[in-house]
Amino acid sequence: MSKQIISLNTMPNTIFFVVLIIGIGAILGMWTYEIFETDKKLTFLNKTNTENKSVSDKGKYFGNKFIQVNSPQKNTIIKNPILVFGKANVFEANIRVRIIDKNGNVLANDFIMADGWMDNLYSFEKEINYKTPQTKNGLLEIFEESAKDGNEVNKIEIPVIFEDYENSSSDWKTYRNDEYGFEFKYPQGYTAMPNSPNNNKSIEIKSSTIYPHEILNKLVSASINISIGGASDYKTYTKKEAVYVNGVKSVQYINIDYRGYTRTFVPFENEKYIEVHNLQDYYPEHNKVYDGILKTLKF
Repeated sequence: MSKQIISLNTMPNTIFFVVLIIGIGAILGMWTYEIFETDKKLTFLNKTNTENKSVSDKGKYFGNKFIQVNSPQKNTIIKNPILVFGKANVFEANIRVRIIDKNGNVLANDFIMADGWMDNLYSFEKEINYKTPQTKNGLLEIFEESAKDGNEVNKIEIPVIFEDYENSSSDWKTYRNDEYGFEFKYPQGYTAMPNSPNNNKSIEIKSSTIYPHEILNKLVSASINISIGGASDYKTYTKKEAVYVNGVKSVQYINIDYRGYTRTFVPFENEKYIEVHNLQDYYPEHNKVYDGILKTLKF
């Protein structure tokens, strides 16, 4: 019986080809893995705004599939600092926050780090400090920066109302009462008219904005009355204090209840007073209007 003998001279060539095939297989495997991983990353990073239609869940959050904000909600009255929290799944867990007022002034440009990213929505929370706004209305913008080109993507714009805006009366209108010799300024969005025809002793400054009254459970229009008459001692009011209006010592009554009435009596002439009556001082932005009217009152 003959035996087939493999020459020792052919063994190196056989080993070389085996190693070569194994090496090529390993390279192909690594290359395929890199393509898969790169494609997966690009799929995640190249999210576009067209994918992100805003959704809401009965007021629980406002946002889209990548960023969901629980606080603040739309048209919330905010003050400094503002607590921002929610959930997100954004690149490297970096959430950008920007606050601007209605004039376009950037009041804050900050970031929040979420607890994670890639595979789920993760919680985020941070108190954001901002500069004093010049208007009572503004926007809080929350977004992520694209890892591809740095563009702002998945942006949410939340309208807010600043409780602490700077009360500037530079663009306010002026009401003059020539019959009784006094004037004051009032803001855009308000009207100033006599409470009844041919009676300039009582003026109503009324807001065009309708506010929800939580206790009365109805919509009300905030207003301020200015009238000429005698002073009264409102003993039922919670607080009485001395204030100065345009350098004139006056008396102010504050009633801390669901109505929140504030009355300020400014000595006028011949034992008469100008009464400035705030009918709805439970609205912070309306209080600023009341304070602004007192500061601009002249006679």
